[in-house]
Amino acid sequence: MTKLSIGVALLTFAGGLALLAPPTGAGPGTVGVPGAESQVPWQIAQYTKTPGGYPAAIHTGWPGLVFPKVDAALFWSAEKSYLFYNDSYVRYDNRSDSFDAGYPRKIRDGWTGVHFDRIDAAVKWPNGKTYFFRGNQYIRYDEASECADPGYPKYINNTTWPGLGFDRIDAAMYWPSGKTYFFRGGQYVRYDVKSDRADPGYPASIAQYWPGVRFGSLDAALEWGTSAKSFLISDTFYQRWDSQTRSAD
Repeated sequence: MTKLSIGVALLTFAGGLALLAPPTGAGPGTVGVPGAESQVPWQIAQYTKTPGGYPAAIHTGWPGLVFPKVDAALFWSAEKSYLFYNDSYVRYDNRSDSFDAGYPRKIRDGWTGVHFDRIDAAVKWPNGKTYFFRGNQYIRYDEASECADPGYPKYINNTTWPGLGFDRIDAAMYWPSGKTYFFRGGQYVRYDVKSDRADPGYPASIAQYWPGVRFGSLDAALEWGTSAKSFLISDTFYQRWDSQTRSAD
């Protein structure tokens, strides 16, 4: 995959750091959004940059993104990913590092039976099911039938998600290890897909167990297939996480 090719350089100023220009090796896609520099808010100064140049502005990582920010992200396949904002979504081509034509589309038009007004988090499991979360409810979507399963939405609780402990989800992502990570506020839970329950010892602190992550909470999370890289999104910024070194780039 080619998703690991670019990022941002830094300009130091009194009180913090600002985005200036892209070096190589720091983020997804290729920089080149017309007017992107005007979209980078000065609150970047609140973050201390990692050696890899993160956090970076989301529009430098996903050039051509028409949304001001992202509510949820979903890795669908080696070819495609989806980004959601308010009641709409866009489809991203992972191989060409560009957005597909014909988007944004309304969630209700592209995901039959998913009637939420917006998506807080989304995660796809290898059994052909995708889960969409909104508030204290979720919908299970069937990939084969391209429709939400009957009987949804359901409530997020310890009956439907044993051991989870959260009644709302801010972000979620599935790793090829068979684990799903659910984030809520400054905490996260590791959920075992095979046993369909949370692993013991959770929730745990993001700050403690995700070294180098500068965010106090997440809005979206996106694993990147078998690349050992994940992308963590908060407000208008993102960081890249390396699952092999267990640290932020």
